Amino acid sequence: MNKLLLSPLISIALACAATQAHAQALVCNADRPVAQVGESVELRVFGSDKAPAWEVSAGRLEGSGPRAQWHLPDSTGKLSASVTAPGQAPCTLSIFVVGSARTPSPAPAPPPTTARETGTLWLVRGQQEPAGYGLYSYFLLGSAPDGKSRERVLAAIEAFLALSPSLASLDELLERSQLNANHMPVDAPPPSARPSAQWVLEHYDHARARSILARIDASLRQGPYLVSMGAPAGSRAPLAGPMLRQDLSAVPPHLVGDWYRLFLNQAAQERDWDKGQTLQEVGVRMRTVIGVLALGLPDVQAGVTRWVQWGK
Repeated sequence: MNKLLLSPLISIALACAATQAHAQALVCNADRPVAQVGESVELRVFGSDKAPAWEVSAGRLEGSGPRAQWHLPDSTGKLSASVTAPGQAPCTLSIFVVGSARTPSPAPAPPPTTARETGTLWLVRGQQEPAGYGLYSYFLLGSAPDGKSRERVLAAIEAFLALSPSLASLDELLERSQLNANHMPVDAPPPSARPSAQWVLEHYDHARARSILARIDASLRQGPYLVSMGAPAGSRAPLAGPMLRQDLSAVPPHLVGDWYRLFLNQAAQERDWDKGQTLQEVGVRMRTVIGVLALGLPDVQAGVTRWVQWGK
């Protein structure tokens, strides 16, 4: 695989160089891709030291700068938010507003009997990935965590579970070909719609994860790793085509949750995933985001030599 490695010490410079043709594009993010009417969504922008200005297609903004609160209107539909800064290309994102925040929640569903549940494609042992998604992302561990790595893995799983309901709603709003399917290998169906992170870790399918990692790079023995590709990993077939790989194995636990949430939200934006450059664009965006998150953490910048890679 031809790889492009990122040192966190130069992550912002590389991201700017890679996007120079796009006038140093900003990276914008909403804290979830689907929300209910009347709720608030946090907006963030990365990659600018100037004064960013937000605009939204409906609703009301509170605050300005790198963070703003978007108070959604009492109507459903697809809304957009855009942010600009002097001398930089703007960034636009979209979210879907559904249902009613005042509508009582339905009764809990019975335990799942298939791999599909709450926006997460539980990759249950013996089952295969469903076809038709534009992107297939996997949460992979090279070995069972212990000590500090356990805290890191649990933080990542918590972020994964927290966004699952919102990500699930996208299946009803967009074509599969526009969606990123997030896979978590487990050895049994979850006992509830929202299992605990502890349950997920106890039932994590390490054998399946190692099988996928071995076909990417046999030296990947820690984790968590976030691996995204345009086709299902399957069970034994060689992996081909564009791939985005993120290595969280040396990231401090308090940073892991933010990283994973930001990636899931970036990948949840509508995209034409069959274009090879799309994964690279997401990779560049994540580099910019991570460079900002790592500011003020010299120990992280000095100790972590790889953050984001992509190639074939």
